[in-house]
Amino acid sequence: TLSKSDWQILGWAALYHDVGKGSGRDHSTRSIEILKADFARWKLESVFNKENFAFWCNTPFAMKRTS
Repeated sequence: TLSKSDWQILGWAALYHDVGKGSGRDHSTRSIEILKADFARWKLESVFNKENFAFWCNTPFAMKRTS
């Protein structure tokens, strides 16, 4: 069973997973760059572990299994 925090991580990761498409680069890598920049800008680094988000953002198959 996933905790409330787990669901929050998955929700954010799902939103960010494809945001890097169209950049001309690997979209997962670009998505993670955008995610980390946004977290720094919004000061969410102290609230959420951005490395957890980066992992899930780059793991679409794991997200599909979990959802």
